[in-house]
Amino acid sequence: MKNKNNRCISNPGGNIPEYKNGELQPLFAEGNIFYHGHDVCIDDEGNLYVCQWNADKTYPVKLERV
Repeated sequence: MKNKNNRCISNPGGNIPEYKNGELQPLFAEGNIFYHGHDVCIDDEGNLYVCQWNADKTYPVKLERV
């Protein structure tokens, strides 16, 4: 996920984005939480929905705001 300045601020299901000398370090997934996650939608309550591609017809994963 990127902020308004196009900087990566979150990597759902993966490592924390880290910048060194202004350059984003490689991102990777920790386990098999998502199947080819490709999009994130936000509802009016701030919950996130991670859409998945080629994921055996699974529904988007809802991440509730805490």
